[in-house]
Amino acid sequence: MIRTVNVFSPGDSRSITLWSNVPYMLCRALERCGYRVNRIDYHDNAFRRRKWLKPLVRLCDVIRLLGINFSVYTWFYYRSADRKIREADRKFPADLQITTSFDMCNRFSAKPNVVIGDWTQEYLYRRRLHRRVKGHDRVRILRQKQAIERSDYVVSLFPQCAEDMRVHYDNPRIFHLGCNAVNSVYDGVFDPEAVCRDKASSRKILFVGRKRYLRAARLLVESFADLLLSQPDAELHIVGLSASDLKVPPPAAASVHFYGYLNKADAAQCAQYYRLMLEARVFANPTPLWGGYSSTIEAMYFCNPVLISPYEDFTAEFGADNPFTYYCPEFTRQGLAGVLEGIFSEPAEAYAARCRAARAAVAEYTWENWVRRLIALVEKG
Repeated sequence: MIRTVNVFSPGDSRSITLWSNVPYMLCRALERCGYRVNRIDYHDNAFRRRKWLKPLVRLCDVIRLLGINFSVYTWFYYRSADRKIREADRKFPADLQITTSFDMCNRFSAKPNVVIGDWTQEYLYRRRLHRRVKGHDRVRILRQKQAIERSDYVVSLFPQCAEDMRVHYDNPRIFHLGCNAVNSVYDGVFDPEAVCRDKASSRKILFVGRKRYLRAARLLVESFADLLLSQPDAELHIVGLSASDLKVPPPAAASVHFYGYLNKADAAQCAQYYRLMLEARVFANPTPLWGGYSSTIEAMYFCNPVLISPYEDFTAEFGADNPFTYYCPEFTRQGLAGVLEGIFSEPAEAYAARCRAARAAVAEYTWENWVRRLIALVEKG
């Protein structure tokens, strides 16, 4: 019988900003399901907090800006993390050990050990980046392999990655739980049917993404400028980027609104974020290969049809042809502008059906449901 859970994270799981909200959401869901949770940050130690180290950290940031890459995942890092995990295992007896990263596992406990992640570093290079592994990442890939092989249960958040990992690792207990989880902290009550009706009159396009999605944002802005010729009351709302990141020429600039990073830990910024989610006509991130999965399914949860590229992790889960996705077939200004025009000219009832389908596809994607599936998997043995 599982009553107490140790959750090991590469950072403070009390912070909602850690790894796309996942450790925070996982711990909160465990507590809501009635489990006692001990949160352990194996990334933090007294050495890194020393004041004299701050100039060195800033120097490292400058070196990265110059294009010289290196990794913090060194022998010293793993030795420090192992020590933190071993100490926590002695201090906090628990029935279940969960690590929210493929980098580490609690190899010091006889209790069931679970590692959770999205994809491995090896998968990232081979399937996503399509290039050879860089030297500074070889240590991390080796340690991930060791953690995965040692764990009692390995859970990937993505079915495609879980399937791939079963081929590349010897551990027979690699799983996808049959669903993902929406990283929503929205505590308000909303009526999905009413939201679907209201969205039919919305003129707002919502983009959510940081600087890694800058090229997609630029393409969206260019296509949006063309859309304004036929839909002059349309609006583009960009979360995660600032006006300084992306120049918008007039007259389109008057219809493009930037919010920068909206921190869900801040009440006002969180309210603004979910206001945009509830008021948008469509969520758009036309990035090839990967369109920001977490923000995409969160948008779907709030009844938003999505405009994305047909990347395989999404199509493997929701299909290459579904009623709520506007797939972007070509990454050109004209091609995207044509898709946007179709979205704004779609009949109200057909559009509302898309909204309902988007919500229905992820209605069960709550962290509480995900935790129940995980606990059932472990207790089944």
